[in-house]
Amino acid sequence: MTFDPHFRFYREDPQSRPCAHSLDDCANELREEMAARRELYPALVAKGRMTNEAMARELRVMSAILWEHIFPIEARGAKQPFATWTEKVHALRREIGLRRTLYPRWILAGRIDPAIADTRLTLLEELHELYWFGSQSAEAIAARAETMARAQVRNPTKPLQHAA
Repeated sequence: MTFDPHFRFYREDPQSRPCAHSLDDCANELREEMAARRELYPALVAKGRMTNEAMARELRVMSAILWEHIFPIEARGAKQPFATWTEKVHALRREIGLRRTLYPRWILAGRIDPAIADTRLTLLEELHELYWFGSQSAEAIAARAETMARAQVRNPTKPLQHAA
């Protein structure tokens, strides 16, 4: 796992920043992201900038995230795309990182409104936070403990705001 102190869940007092958006808002953002990927990725493969395997993996993981937030558990079928918790968290972190890099440039170029950029980034951060804190799987618990231990090593004089 990567450590980035700018993610919502590393900020001090995360309870004071409740999620401002609904799961429907997050699902709509995921739908838009999937549509953008389905449009962009084939061109990247054609240009040799992405492999077919990488395209398939990225679409599978994002589809798995989207699937979880569209369909209730009882309505999910056998054709549900599968991705591990780690794959989902990494995919969300990677997309958040890309948006943090690209959005300022796009705002300056007039390609995206600052308020829309902020909302879209916040939606993904909130979704990531849901995965990060919402899962009680052994994989998630171990990852949280490891990340918090690394944070403590980086700044041993500052007490952690939350443990899990």
